[in-house]
Amino acid sequence: MNGFLLTANVYVELTDKILELLIIPTITAGLLAGLVLLVNLFARKWLTAGQMGLLWALVLIRLAIPYGAAPESSFSLTNLVFGFIEEATADESPRDGYEAYALQPLPEPWPVPDATPALANTTQMNQFQFHEPRPPEVSFTKTFFEYFVTFLEWFFRILPPLWFAGALFLLIQTLISHGRFTQKIQQLPACTNQRLLQLWNTCCEKVSFRRSVPLILCDDIAQPSVMGARTPRLLLPTDLTELSDQQLTLIMLHELAHLKQRDLWVNWCLFGLRLLHWWNPLYWLASTRYQSLREQSRDAMVLRWREQQSPDSAECNPSREFSELLLILAQRDPGAHWRVSLPVSLLGFLKFPFRKRSLANRLKALRTATVKVHPLHTTAVILVIALFAATGLADVKDPPPQPQNPAEHDRRLNLYANLDLPEVFNTTDSEPLQLRTIQVENVVRKISDHHGISEAEAQKYLLIHVDFLLGIHNRTYTYFGKPLKQASAKYDQQNRLVVHAPNSLHGELHQQLRAWEQSGPKQISIEVRFAELSTDVLAKSHITWDALEADVAPPLESDFETLSNSREPVVKSSAIIEEYFPVRVTTLTPAQEAQFIQAAQSDSRSNIMFAPKVTLFNGQRATISDLVSRPFVIGLKKQEGEQLQPRIKAIDEGRNLTLRTVVSASGDEVNLKGLFELSQIVDVNLFTTPVAGKDAVIQIPRVHRQRISVASQLKDQQCLLICIPPTFQQKQFQYVILRVQILDEPKQESSPEVPFDE
Repeated sequence: MNGFLLTANVYVELTDKILELLIIPTITAGLLAGLVLLVNLFARKWLTAGQMGLLWALVLIRLAIPYGAAPESSFSLTNLVFGFIEEATADESPRDGYEAYALQPLPEPWPVPDATPALANTTQMNQFQFHEPRPPEVSFTKTFFEYFVTFLEWFFRILPPLWFAGALFLLIQTLISHGRFTQKIQQLPACTNQRLLQLWNTCCEKVSFRRSVPLILCDDIAQPSVMGARTPRLLLPTDLTELSDQQLTLIMLHELAHLKQRDLWVNWCLFGLRLLHWWNPLYWLASTRYQSLREQSRDAMVLRWREQQSPDSAECNPSREFSELLLILAQRDPGAHWRVSLPVSLLGFLKFPFRKRSLANRLKALRTATVKVHPLHTTAVILVIALFAATGLADVKDPPPQPQNPAEHDRRLNLYANLDLPEVFNTTDSEPLQLRTIQVENVVRKISDHHGISEAEAQKYLLIHVDFLLGIHNRTYTYFGKPLKQASAKYDQQNRLVVHAPNSLHGELHQQLRAWEQSGPKQISIEVRFAELSTDVLAKSHITWDALEADVAPPLESDFETLSNSREPVVKSSAIIEEYFPVRVTTLTPAQEAQFIQAAQSDSRSNIMFAPKVTLFNGQRATISDLVSRPFVIGLKKQEGEQLQPRIKAIDEGRNLTLRTVVSASGDEVNLKGLFELSQIVDVNLFTTPVAGKDAVIQIPRVHRQRISVASQLKDQQCLLICIPPTFQQKQFQYVILRVQILDEPKQESSPEVPFDE
């Protein structure tokens, strides 16, 4: 199972890298190509073929540079384009799904309420106009968009295998074809025709080409060309020997121009880029334009060489001679001759429609190939090309991090040890207090043995701790600064603990005293980490899971028996959609924990939150939360004077972890039990209906909650790892790491100070 998960994660990571390697360079190169097309449309007459070809070469170079490999610049083309778009849409600030609803004008008849329900004043209904009542509608556009996004995710997952298959086929086909062609050429003898050799040597001397390049006559090619990047050869069809010396000289000079400009090496680079972008229309556009302009540039080199050889000859017209030569060669039937993409030839190895257009462009360019331009014009063009290179080949520079405004982000990290107290009450009466007497002889004895103090001091220690817990209750239930009912504790004459407290607090106190009776008043440190990762990093760490569970749907409950008697109708409603989602759990040693953290931090899209440590007494309960509380108007109630009083519900969104730790009787293990809850407000609808004879609108939030109950026996310094894999709307792996540590306390000779404070 772990092997399959590891393979799946490796596949997902590999496809993401491939898509990043192909898509992002295509987008940035597309922006540069658009700018080059504008230059070609409006400024082509001021640029030579070589200069225009250099601009298309920049597009190809941009395609070859992975994102992040190029230097960053604030003046990059991508940064300038997207910066302009952001300025055009500056009035529309990004917001999350909830804020899209929260920032809209709240439907009347009430103003935006304060956080305190008692301060939400009502407004007269006759001041506002409402639309006809309508139930919430299912958005077809939103549903279609969700299906479209799902389809794109699936499509992008199968693209990399298709890309790899195409690249592999192209590589094998080209290497086999080129290998067979090279082997055939190597079997042919070098040319011994003295006329051709003398013309070839003369051309090499005139252009100062010192390298020895053999000349080979071959019947298997239709056009003259050169091949071999390391050991170049000049290939001529056998029947071209019938051409005149002037025409053969033009052919040889053209091929020498390719050799001097190292176009054979450029062809190999283009072939490597083609393996990556064989599917990409932008590559074929840039590559075709570059090769066509390259041929025009080599033609211009040939004409300049010819003018230098005979500058004063009035009868010599190199442009006309070269045009006639191109037309003669274009009339040759390629037939079944070899067509190889790696060599360079006079007409190029292009199919007929493309070759015909390329030939027409070359004939047109020959008329202005030798026109001299002013040096300032050349300097200005070079500066423009340098500007294109500086902006087009640079990556986007990330802006410096902006300080967050606390008013804009109301997320908070609450870490506290609390008791199982009732929720905040709606009246001035809290839960009634009950009087109970508890036998604490064994607890006092455990405290005495643990701290090395007398039993009298141990009784004081226990009473201080219980008073502290009751003090939390007394401070919680305070109405406008005045305590309502005071919970208290004291010893009777038989040294029994008499506690006057609500039932919920009695239950919490019973849990702690039972834990102390078992293993003493030890303290446990809990360290919590929440992590959101894009991949299953545990599969890479070769750590196995102890359990896999999907039957964690919440049970159905009905509390209609608890509704109060009232003359007016009392309604409570809830909707539960059973969603079974997988949960994985395992225990980690300190070494495995470090290995997992290291693997998680290597994920560039990871989000790891380290919560502060919390220290608990043995048996105490704690809550660690990272929540945002959002208010919603979920109901209306008719008041006197035909006014409507809104009912406001604050819904928490985020993570909440409640746990209890109990040390075993042996003192080396911790029994950890907890409840982990993930909540997210996924949507908010508005419902309009008549209430008390007038139209009213309430908010209907849709909350997605996931609850996980867990219990585990952990040794000291061990970790419990919980994982929720991506399911349904969830796109990332959710991890919770709980690390326990039993704290050692030295023996004391006097009354201890309680280390637990508010």
